[in-house]
Amino acid sequence: YLKANFPLEYMAALMACFLDKSDKLVTCMDECKRMSIPVLPPDINASGADFTVEPGQRAIRYGLAAIKNVGKAAVDAILYARNEGPFASLEDFCNRTTASEAGGVTKSVIETLAHAGAFSSLPGHGNRRALCEALDDCIAQATQLQRSKKLGQGSLDDMFGDTNEVHSSVVAIPNIPEFSRAQLLGYERDLLGMYLTDHPLQEYTPVLAKAGVVRVAELSELPDKKEVKVGGMLTQVKPFTSKKSGEAMVFFTLEDLTGQVSCTMFPTSYAKYRDIIEKDRAVILEAKISYRERVRDGDDGDRVAELLVDGMQPLGSAVGKNGGTSKIVVKLEGVASDRLKMVRETMEHHKKPGQAGLPIFLELRDHSTRYEVKTELFADYSDSFRQQLESLLGRQCVWQE
Repeated sequence: YLKANFPLEYMAALMACFLDKSDKLVTCMDECKRMSIPVLPPDINASGADFTVEPGQRAIRYGLAAIKNVGKAAVDAILYARNEGPFASLEDFCNRTTASEAGGVTKSVIETLAHAGAFSSLPGHGNRRALCEALDDCIAQATQLQRSKKLGQGSLDDMFGDTNEVHSSVVAIPNIPEFSRAQLLGYERDLLGMYLTDHPLQEYTPVLAKAGVVRVAELSELPDKKEVKVGGMLTQVKPFTSKKSGEAMVFFTLEDLTGQVSCTMFPTSYAKYRDIIEKDRAVILEAKISYRERVRDGDDGDRVAELLVDGMQPLGSAVGKNGGTSKIVVKLEGVASDRLKMVRETMEHHKKPGQAGLPIFLELRDHSTRYEVKTELFADYSDSFRQQLESLLGRQCVWQE
């Protein structure tokens, strides 16, 4: 009843119950996508402690208390300081939250908030790496301000004006390159327990579809010992020494767009693939499903599907001739003529001289027939190249093979 009649409130409350269970949060996120409910990133001026319904929008806002390494005391201090009004800048935030009367927010917490993108809505604060570079100066400025107040040496504004007035910024945010896309998504995964704004596997969706992989969410519907191919990101890699044989083996978690699954690779296979196994690597696994005769905490008695892994390929080399990536494919379907010109300009901007990059192919459709046309352009399949084309054509319209 609640889900049908109050979907936003129901999902926000459900997610608040799973603050420390990232696998459950991922499931909730998938359900929100199915229900067309956006989950907005954390924001120092818009987020509460828990997941909340965003005022005036059909959306849920990520809660500050759900960010890893941001404790209740820090959240309370932030919300207490925010009662005076919204934060105007990183410096303003440090001035108002690091004071002892506010409960004290530490440098590590502010850095975590920056990595999580909680300052990104502030004007000029979209570069997370630049915020981290400016943080020491902001904290030094806040410390000096607090010391002056304690010594009775406040500014004229403190003497004659509103003591809560926001001070004009004297700390400049440096103009430096942002973290890479992989780093930004890694921070999201580590601090939020999920990929919120994008997913590293998004660019590989067409490749995974062609490889015939099974989605993690579908594993529990398959029988025990079923051989499957599953694609995803490696997380929580834990090498281990077998007590029985004394040989090295490994446990790890595989995550795709639908969920997570625990995986085990025994010594023989691990000896063969150990150089491939590293955290945040995209791979395709060849494995067998195994159902353990045990119940994990919080699984409500459901049987848990795991994978016994026999083989592994890095996702970039899982398809294509000779096991390697050979081309870039750009899908053009129902694209307006003015957009086609912008697509061409984008590809020209990123082209490599001669044959230094990957050849670009255009995927076209004539009624039900699909065919590819090779262009004379070559390019590197970089994050900026993919993102600029996706902004014009939509997601899953450009990939590498």
